[in-house]
Amino acid sequence: MIKVMSKKLVRKTIEMIKELAAEAEETEDEYDSDEELDEEEALGEDEEWDTEDVEYDEEIDDKYYTFWKNFGKSIKLGVIEDSSNRLKLAKFLR
Repeated sequence: MIKVMSKKLVRKTIEMIKELAAEAEETEDEYDSDEELDEEEALGEDEEWDTEDVEYDEEIDDKYYTFWKNFGKSIKLGVIEDSSNRLKLAKFLR
């Protein structure tokens, strides 16, 4: 019974981390694409590019950073010790 509970907890935890990482990645991609568009526009109009115009959701990025700061070592250890979830956990190593 404990093994089943453990597997389900690990599965749910990996899903949660995956969602958190995806949110942070989407926010980063949006920021990068907005930055590229603004740079192209600035180059074409001979105007100085202002980074303050680009919106960036720091809260989502901070959530993943905070998570990684607190549990990054555990994820790395899981990659080494948990052979059944190694590939899933390795995706979080950036």
